[in-house]
Parts: sequence; structure tokens; C-alpha cells
Amino acid sequence: MTNQKMAAVLKTVILFLSVLGVGLFAGVVPAGLYLFVDQFPEFHPFFYPWLIFLSVFSVPLFVILGFGLAIAKEIGNDNSFSSQNVRYLSGISVCLLADSGYFFAGNLVLWVLNLNYPIVVLFAIALCLFAVAISATVRVLAQLVNKAVRMREENEAII
Repeated sequence: MTNQKMAAVLKTVILFLSVLGVGLFAGVVPAGLYLFVDQFPEFHPFFYPWLIFLSVFSVPLFVILGFGLAIAKEIGNDNSFSSQNVRYLSGISVCLLADSGYFFAGNLVLWVLNLNYPIVVLFAIALCLFAVAISATVRVLAQLVNKAVRMREENEAII
């Protein structure tokens, strides 16, 4: 598979995930929260705190998709192993860590304010652990790309 073809596949996947994310966070989540509150009026105080919390949670996810698009562009330019991609991968790692920290802290705050349930907090912990694992994997990948960049530079210096 050529670099241009790989880049096109990545861009298509990122576009799909972007549309899915917008549909989820701008449509499904607010509608689901509204239907839940409509069905159970005693949960009406939960609506806006959760809507704001989940809206802010979605922002780093779209930043990550932007980093992914930038990486796909570099791959398409036959520049897969570049210091720019190391920065993009590191940015993805940081965004995942920050977002998982926010998600965990937000769930705890909502629980303390009696706007959350322990089972949801436990689910949030599991989700955060998964995000931290992905973040660590992306960070290792960034280090490997960084080593490849240095090796390429050394080879170019020798030639």
C-alpha cells in the first residue's frame, strides 16, 4: 500500500469518526439526556451539569482527531517518520491523559454533588484506565518514531 493510499484511508476513518463524534455529542447525548429527564423528572437537576460536562469532555477528542489528520497528511507527503509526527503523537498522548483526568475528576465532583451514581463512577474509572493505557501506547509509539527520525537523520548524514 502506498503512502498516499494509507493517508487516504486514515483521512476517511478520521472523517467518519468526526461525523460520528459530532452526531454523538451534538445529537445523541443531548437527546438521550433529555429523554431520560423527561421519563424521570426527579433527575431534571442532572440535565445541564451532565450536558456541560460531556460537552467539555468531547473537545480534546476532536483535538485528537485533528492531530490524526495532521499525521495522515504527513504520511501522504511521504514524511511518516518526522519530528512533526512525534509532536502530534505526543499531543495525542497528552490530550488522552488530560481528558481521562477531567473525566475522572468530573465524575467524582458530580458524585459528591449527588448528581452521579457509584456504578457510573466505577465505569468512569474503567474507562479512564483504558484511556491511560492507550495514552501510554501512543507515547511509546512517539518514542519509536523519534528513534526512527534520529536513525534516518544519521543515515542521511552518512550518505
